[in-house]
Amino acid sequence: MSLVAPPSLGSSEDGPRRPPFIPQLPAELWMMCLSYLRRQDIHQLLSVSRLFHQLCLEPLFEQLVMLGPSPEELTKSSVPSHLLQLESAVTSLKSLATDPTSITARHAVRRWWFRGMRKTSRTSRIDTRVFEACELLANAFTSSLSSFIGLSVLNLSFVIVQDELVETLAQLPLLQTLGLDNCEIVCAKKIQLPMVTLSITQTFRFADPKPTGEPITILSPTRLERLTLDDNRWTPAVVSSLLFLGTFHRLTYLAILVTRDQSAAFFEFLRQCPHLLSLSFARHTHIVNLPACLPADTVPLLTSYDGPLYLAKIFASNRHIQNARIDLANIDGARYTVGYLPMFEVVSGLSEFFEVAPGLQSLKICGSPPGLHVLRTIASCLRELRFLDVSLRYLDLRLDDSVPPTPHFFSATERDTALRISSTTGVEVDCWTGFPKHLPTSSQGIMCWTILGRVTLPPRIEVFHVRSPHAQVLESVDSQGMLSHLLIAYPRLRRLGVGHRVWVRQNGRLRRWDEYNEGLSQGEELVNSVFL
Repeated sequence: MSLVAPPSLGSSEDGPRRPPFIPQLPAELWMMCLSYLRRQDIHQLLSVSRLFHQLCLEPLFEQLVMLGPSPEELTKSSVPSHLLQLESAVTSLKSLATDPTSITARHAVRRWWFRGMRKTSRTSRIDTRVFEACELLANAFTSSLSSFIGLSVLNLSFVIVQDELVETLAQLPLLQTLGLDNCEIVCAKKIQLPMVTLSITQTFRFADPKPTGEPITILSPTRLERLTLDDNRWTPAVVSSLLFLGTFHRLTYLAILVTRDQSAAFFEFLRQCPHLLSLSFARHTHIVNLPACLPADTVPLLTSYDGPLYLAKIFASNRHIQNARIDLANIDGARYTVGYLPMFEVVSGLSEFFEVAPGLQSLKICGSPPGLHVLRTIASCLRELRFLDVSLRYLDLRLDDSVPPTPHFFSATERDTALRISSTTGVEVDCWTGFPKHLPTSSQGIMCWTILGRVTLPPRIEVFHVRSPHAQVLESVDSQGMLSHLLIAYPRLRRLGVGHRVWVRQNGRLRRWDEYNEGLSQGEELVNSVFL
């Protein structure tokens, strides 16, 4: 696409260079045109005219990404290049924050990702010049932050949160989303930040000294809508501070790590969230002294649950749960170890959960035992289910107790039906018994049983995905006959996943859609970013 007519850019033999001809279009149309260009092309348009300079600053500087080097990236040979990049980033940031001609670019910044150096890396054998350069970059970030008054989203990783930084954040008029990942909070003052979305997470469970100083009184009960607390160092202090702030009428999403000693405070906080719609528990959550059921005034509007099986029934009873993600792992919160529930506990627990949540439309199950019991329980209890994603656990390949112990499971009629289906779908079965050769200890095996009718899916199913921890993928799953068989049996099915392979039905046709490519398409929003 050409935005400027070529004849107007050159010089004429009859006279001097004429200014470029630029059509008079509304700014909205120009921004739509720019969305089709590569970042390099947009950068070249900066010098065409004042109009293009103003239009291009917004897509160029809408997002800043500043990532310090990770310890894995630092080797003796890479130190000079990292030093050069860090020094260039400091110079660019200072110029952007202080140059009067960059005021439009500063105000165009809406989202900022900043990552410092890990605390554990400071004691490792890495060149001290790198740490000094990272400190200079962190200081430049803190001192320049106040000039980006258009900032609405800020994500920080491995940053020391001090009073000066929090006071600056409180003065940014449009800042609504704050993410703190693996950050140290050493504030001496209690400073309130009127955030709409707050996330405090801990990706690396490294050992830290006991927190000192006052926790941030981060929140405004009248504004907070989404809250994530998954940092075992700061969650107790933050939850304690929340109990004294009043009722959070606008909070609709809560993701939290709850330990044994925080159980009572957690339920007390839930009573302050009357409009909560979605509740998600971190994997190492361990709650004790559970009530038989929640009071009627505790999260009465809850529609989405994400967490362990033993809490699912409590939070689904007398509530209209439509979306659920169930973790079947058995977590030891003290030792941070993961085990798996036995089959009978899985089936009984899911049955009790489905009994109080029959209107589920979306269900994800993580750590399911290989076999057919779980799918049969789902099909018999959830008639309205539309989205089903089952991830199998890591186990040795062996027969499950849901598989018939003898090869005479099929009658003669059923054997003939299995042989007929095998000839059209590519599913391999024993020619004498009709028994599938690939048993349901993997996603492919379960799919074979589904095709043969031994496992039925809910009639309204639209998305069905079975994930297997085993890397083996049978060639038979590529059979168009197998896919066509399922699509005929379930006319509403629009997406089918087996292991790491995904098929999508669009306009009556099937096409492969690898999850890898899907992830790339979701990451295209990072294209218009400035990497310093």
